[in-house]
Amino acid sequence: MRGHLRKTCGIVSDGMKAFADIKPGDSVGVGARKVALIAAKRTAYIIADYWLAALCAALNIALKALGVRLLYAFFTMWSVNIVIAGVFLAIYAKTGHDLSLGEDLRRASDAIHEKSRLAGCLAFTGVMLQAAVWSGPEQVVIFFRKEIGSMSRMVAVMLFLTALQTGAWMYLYRTGYDAVTGLI
Repeated sequence: MRGHLRKTCGIVSDGMKAFADIKPGDSVGVGARKVALIAAKRTAYIIADYWLAALCAALNIALKALGVRLLYAFFTMWSVNIVIAGVFLAIYAKTGHDLSLGEDLRRASDAIHEKSRLAGCLAFTGVMLQAAVWSGPEQVVIFFRKEIGSMSRMVAVMLFLTALQTGAWMYLYRTGYDAVTGLI
């Protein structure tokens, strides 16, 4: 049992170090700065993501309440989601700063996969589920940047993923709106 626990702790430790991009020769101060940068990026992304999610929910419900046809509402919401994901992708392309932490998650997943294929596959799956449901297409595109390749392909994948996410969230928002208005 101790052997499995030790191996698991080692895998988690390596994944966390890779996530923060802490190299073997880094001092404690350098490591602390890298962790602080990750925390700052994640905080900025979470704040932006929650505000943008609230904006999208309000806009979607407003379109439904105003009687805007579903197809027009979809294209409106898709456009908004393209702009949101596009801004995060443009920031990444221009500055190299990935607020979504897609690069960091990829580094951690790769480090975990090197130690254990099963744990690596679970890490990849966890990141994909979280990004598909909540974080968004920009994180998925940046996470799979190596496999996707060029920026034009990244944009094409982002457009596809934003369409899927728009449809899923529209369904949830509208179903929730119908449920609430049905009670009143």
